[in-house]
Amino acid sequence: MKHKTCMVAIFAAWLLSPALFAHADYLGKNAAEWHKAFQTAPDAKTKRNAAFALGKLGNQASMAVPDLLQCLKSDQQDADLRETIALSLGQILPRGAANGEVLQELCRLAAGNPDFRVKRGAVIALGQCGTDTGEVRPALEKAMGDNSPAVRQNAAWAFGEICQRTDNLPMGSLKKALADNDKLVKRDAALALGKIVTYQPAGNDDASEQRERQRLVAIRGQAHTVLTELLDCVRNDYVELKKAACGTLINVVTSKDTAASASLAAACSHEDIEVRRNAALALANIGGNGARPAIPVLCDALRTGDSELRHLAAMGIRNVGHDAVEAVPVLVDRIVDGNETPGVRTAAAMALQTIGNCNEAVKAMPRLTSVLKDSTQPALVRVRVLAAMRVHNDGLAKFEDVFDALTKVLTEPGLGAGVPGGNLLRYDAVYLLGVFKGPKVPDEIFPAALDYLKDNTIRILDRIDTDGRGTGEPGTGVVKVKERGTVDGRTMAVDALKRIGSERVQAHPEIIAELRELRDTNREIDAQLRIKVSDLLKQWDVK
Repeated sequence: MKHKTCMVAIFAAWLLSPALFAHADYLGKNAAEWHKAFQTAPDAKTKRNAAFALGKLGNQASMAVPDLLQCLKSDQQDADLRETIALSLGQILPRGAANGEVLQELCRLAAGNPDFRVKRGAVIALGQCGTDTGEVRPALEKAMGDNSPAVRQNAAWAFGEICQRTDNLPMGSLKKALADNDKLVKRDAALALGKIVTYQPAGNDDASEQRERQRLVAIRGQAHTVLTELLDCVRNDYVELKKAACGTLINVVTSKDTAASASLAAACSHEDIEVRRNAALALANIGGNGARPAIPVLCDALRTGDSELRHLAAMGIRNVGHDAVEAVPVLVDRIVDGNETPGVRTAAAMALQTIGNCNEAVKAMPRLTSVLKDSTQPALVRVRVLAAMRVHNDGLAKFEDVFDALTKVLTEPGLGAGVPGGNLLRYDAVYLLGVFKGPKVPDEIFPAALDYLKDNTIRILDRIDTDGRGTGEPGTGVVKVKERGTVDGRTMAVDALKRIGSERVQAHPEIIAELRELRDTNREIDAQLRIKVSDLLKQWDVK
């Protein structure tokens, strides 16, 4: 029988999620009835229909697994029937739930059955119910060398399913698949690699997240060894392959991969919107002047994409930085839009901050100030807006409305520890008013400054960790952003007090008492903070 590889792709995709298609009954019969029909079927066609129905019922049909397995093991049975049984076992058994006998048989068929249909069914089943073990991985690697493109294609797909938690990529097989002469094998290999190098939620605790980030560092380094093959796929004429390769490259390329910029820049002008967007996100991760072709695409995504894509686009523009000046107007539009999600607004403000001081950003100051002074806006958004304003350095002094807004922030009801970003906004107001107004600060600053000095949770950010993702696979979750800092943020409070001066500050003995406590305490505190406080008190002749 001559197979049609494109139909295999559709068939495999239809089987990806057993739980999605599981029903209490199928065509009016429950699992027990279909099991009996399988046991009593008079011919292979009827038996195959019953096996297919059992697969549709998912884990409700688990009682049928022994009979399905016994039939699968028989080399005398019809090949189409055995393929269907293998596929159904993959649907019935949740990942990791297949017993040793089932896995052993699936691996045997995937690695060596002479009929491509049976082999293909076993490979797909392993991708559904298997895990990355010393038995399953070799079977899929053997299948990757099969003469049938349909088997190779689904073996590549299966690697993407079983290896999503691995820290040891099957690079030999994926490299071979990415260089295959069949475009669907190449596409599914690119998609598989893309899944493996994407952030996988790993629990809510910091330790789990840290392990996942360590895994990503390891496997993205391994994936980098197939950069040449992925770029060849980007240059291929097959649109789905270009899209998959560009999407995977988002999580593979780094700022060192400038040699990849030309291929990705060319893809940024492709007629397919997902190719353009994936290429732009990957190119933005390389950054630099060579990433400028990505900016129009990312700006369009900010205007027309869904919220997740808008977030990714804003973070991509942030990566490009000062070379993305043309993106300022659309970033500001997103920031000031009260109907936009807070996540997109904060990401857009972060991008604006990274672009830095430019004429377009200066022109946007009145619109940004309107967000800063609006107490109904989320505090985290206002904090980011303020950070974007601070790039103007001394030029900020001419925007008096900003300092009027900051003065109101000091006593704004509802800001505090219970409001995300509330304390940060108050503390930033303390710092900026202190630095720019010096001895002329309003009296309202001192209660907030005291709270700032007592808060040991604030850190000065020194890096931002994010995960990337392409646009070709919807429903994969939201982008993760993790900010990290090491220096105690109270050093900035001390800087502000120094600018305010001894005369104003010493009129508030509670501030001096807290500074003494930071200088003299036996508790472990940041060394840089203690030095700054000691130097300030010495300068003011405070014992």
